[in-house]
Amino acid sequence: MQQYCPIEGFKVFNKPEWIDQNVSDKLVANYWIIGESIIYSRPEGFSHLQGLRKVMALNEEVAAFVSGGSNPYIQIEDYSFLKGSNSKARKYFIQTVNENKRRKSIIFCNTTLPFNIAIKIGKKFNTTNKYVHVAKNYKGAITHAKTLSDYVQKPVDPVIYNILESFNYTGNSLLPVELLSEKYWQIETPEFSNHAVVINKNILHSTSTGFLRSKHIPLIDDMRLKCLSSLPDNSTLDYIIVNGGELTGGSRSARFKFMQSLREWYNKFPFKMYITYKANLVTRTAFQIARPMMPFKIKIAKDLAQALEFVHHDQKKSLPIKLKVKEKKISSINQKDIENLLALIGNMNWEVEGFKNSFEISEDHPFFYIHQSIKLIKEELDDLFADRTRLEGQLQQSQKMESIGTLTGGIAHDFNNIMGIILGNTELALEDVPESSPAYSNLKEIKTASLRAANIVKQLLSFSRKTGNKLKPIHITPVIKDALRFLRSTIPTYIEIDQDFSTTDEIILADPTQINQIVMNLCINASHAMEQTGGNIKVIVEKMILDDHSAKTYPNLEGGNYVKVIVSDTGPGISPKIIDQIFDPYFTTKEIGKGSGMGLAVVHGIVKNHGGAISVESSPGKGTKFTMLFPLVKQEPVVETPKTKEIPRGS
Repeated sequence: MQQYCPIEGFKVFNKPEWIDQNVSDKLVANYWIIGESIIYSRPEGFSHLQGLRKVMALNEEVAAFVSGGSNPYIQIEDYSFLKGSNSKARKYFIQTVNENKRRKSIIFCNTTLPFNIAIKIGKKFNTTNKYVHVAKNYKGAITHAKTLSDYVQKPVDPVIYNILESFNYTGNSLLPVELLSEKYWQIETPEFSNHAVVINKNILHSTSTGFLRSKHIPLIDDMRLKCLSSLPDNSTLDYIIVNGGELTGGSRSARFKFMQSLREWYNKFPFKMYITYKANLVTRTAFQIARPMMPFKIKIAKDLAQALEFVHHDQKKSLPIKLKVKEKKISSINQKDIENLLALIGNMNWEVEGFKNSFEISEDHPFFYIHQSIKLIKEELDDLFADRTRLEGQLQQSQKMESIGTLTGGIAHDFNNIMGIILGNTELALEDVPESSPAYSNLKEIKTASLRAANIVKQLLSFSRKTGNKLKPIHITPVIKDALRFLRSTIPTYIEIDQDFSTTDEIILADPTQINQIVMNLCINASHAMEQTGGNIKVIVEKMILDDHSAKTYPNLEGGNYVKVIVSDTGPGISPKIIDQIFDPYFTTKEIGKGSGMGLAVVHGIVKNHGGAISVESSPGKGTKFTMLFPLVKQEPVVETPKTKEIPRGS
């Protein structure tokens, strides 16, 4: 637990043998080191010669830890609890101060009027060769000591600085702020992080950054447990303070699970109060709704200073800390406000998405959070209905694909057996028929058609397969490059293929053959779309972090690190009327005999089986862009490049 000076932010250090030391039956010594070059002494009781000798001996022990044990230092003498001293003790003190060459300055604070007069007389008659200053209180003493010190303060962690800055310290003596923060407490994910600090052994302060999802809630619970485990036995985290100003947002399920986790934490480790500050309106409203249902107090603060004021007020302790927060004026309620609120509820169309605000209300109005709660509940219901509609669509699509897959698999197996017989007999016939025979060319046509049919069967079987090939860690970029090299020799030269690989060492779990297949399928489709006009195919591979904004496009993916593969063309584009059907099996816009309608269905299935997602953007006359995301893994790759087989025909 690190102590800090609440005035200047210097680190404060002491040892148990320096605190509450009974040097005599009348005198108690207390010592702290502030920063690198300041000794703070606060004697208690009555100073006499015998006791003072022991105090000054302890002073020398403390000085060995200051300024490297040899450089000059500044001493602050706080006489808040000193009741008096005799003449022998005073003479000995002056003598010891003068003899100590390292103590270059001495600052007294919280002294009596007679003592102040004695100091002025002593300075006038040069009774000491040291710089002497009298300050009103500790704040004045440490501020002046800083101007005399050669010590340059090291930069303080921004979170620590923010906490210390919130203590508007008005006490007469030093009251260190105890802060503890361990590296292993902290949460760091691609889209969410949390920095935790324990204040004075019973206040947990944390700052959350990024977008909060349900999967982060167990990490927060674990963080609290680590903080509590790091404290002395029988310690309790009575207060939880959260800075929500750095959060960009959170999912509906995350908000619900967070409230649930707080209740579960309270059941295990009861605490008194939860305080959030700088939170957005949605979060503030959610806590206002939850407040009556929680077994602990919930407070909404403007900033950390106000949050700490709530804590100190709850503790009902006489602490030397005064936090000045402006009181808000509460607007009065009139009959019109009640009528407006009732009209808002009565006119709400719960079956239509959206919240139509019929009147404005200021945040200082007593009805403000009731108004915001109605809005939040309506938005939550809209999201639930949207999720239900989306899930129903996914279920229908899944059922349709499963039925088609089962049917396709059965047909494909039977058809494959038939094609095997046709192809085998054709090859035998070719061996028996001379090339000069008219039947030879006919047999060649049968073989070519059979090979095309066999390729279609392979795609059908790939589509219907319930369990994909074994996935292994691979570098995806070399696999894509290999596919493009083969494609270049088969696609007409009037169609250009551009590559843009900003990343070459990203690793995914994949079947290289299937990655090869989806690149070829998409590029072949693109070339077919541009075979009359020519154009450009562009393949991009880059790293991507799926955050709260991009997650809306890929709702089935978890946030995190992905590799993004884009295949785009400058062809005629896809009509909006059919764009939702392009991944359906057997759907094709090509002429009979030029496409099976399985190419994009296979691509969709492969991407999904790899834990990824695919999206399409297109409009007539502006080309088409397919974007695929594959989750990155931290594993050593299996170095293997798939053998490129005969190129399949597109859909």
